[in-house]
Amino acid sequence: DPTDFSWIPDDDPKACKALREGRLDTGIFHYEGYTKSKGGKELGVKSTADAVLGQGLFMPGAMDTGQKDLYIQRRKNAAERKSVTYIHKVFKDALEWTHGTVIFQEQVINIMRGLGMSIEGINVFFKIVKSSGSGAVEANIERLEKMRQEFDELCIKAGISEDQLDQAWHLTSGFVAYGFNLAHATGYGIRSYRTAYLKTHYPLEYMTALLIAWAGRGSMKKGEPSKEVLYQREARRVGIRILPADINVSGPTWTIDRKRNAIRRGIVSIKGVGPATAENIAEHAPYTDIDDLIAKTDARKVTGGKQWAKDGTLTGVLEHLHKAGALSSLGLERDEY
Repeated sequence: DPTDFSWIPDDDPKACKALREGRLDTGIFHYEGYTKSKGGKELGVKSTADAVLGQGLFMPGAMDTGQKDLYIQRRKNAAERKSVTYIHKVFKDALEWTHGTVIFQEQVINIMRGLGMSIEGINVFFKIVKSSGSGAVEANIERLEKMRQEFDELCIKAGISEDQLDQAWHLTSGFVAYGFNLAHATGYGIRSYRTAYLKTHYPLEYMTALLIAWAGRGSMKKGEPSKEVLYQREARRVGIRILPADINVSGPTWTIDRKRNAIRRGIVSIKGVGPATAENIAEHAPYTDIDDLIAKTDARKVTGGKQWAKDGTLTGVLEHLHKAGALSSLGLERDEY
């Protein structure tokens, strides 16, 4: 089924490059905000797996505890990777694949299970690692304090020396700040990678779809440009022209102009033309001339037809279309009358 995107190959070089460019507002899922976009560059995404890893790596749980920096440092230095030691086999089993660092919730839970912690204790840790929102950190610190004694006893029972208890505790308790679980990161990471793939291999279709999705939606923050504006800039940056609305090419909103390999503004973008009118015009296209346009469309929506028939003057919606250049495919340019 082509709609499930499983046809997209893993580890595509162009898609991975897009994830490590470090640009903002690119339209790539979860890799267009400041933290993730800069993180993708810092990590140096080279695979689909890296896209997943980045989702967990650049969350507070890994960033605030220094685990993110430590992972990237070890990832880029073979000697440091080889020198990593583990307090106990339980820690090695849970952390070896991330070079001895704690990135995901499951790693903490697996350490607890491996040490033999009670179900009640594991449930407390589970609440901690998945907790977020206002007051979460303070609540988690309080929960952790109640767990420290049981944790130390389990470590000693497992053969971990008392000198290493603080180190073991630091590794596992760092998730008082919110971190992703691996399943969550995988879902997000694959979506990030696939949107990067679609954008790099089908830029015209992808950017058009983004503009359609954000059409008419205002800014998310006061004083800042809307996503629709930002994605127009991004489309131009990647080499896509954005052309004015045309009644014979445009849809109600953004659409692809394949003949010119460009994106067309929607008819609704024309000042004085509402959504219902834009829908009506797009529904009955194409048109051969103004008379054809008037005949095919609803006179209550596409106003000005009576005046045109009377003396050839453009008024109402017809005038708005003309002033926007949307009638040029009918041979009627803006300065023609």
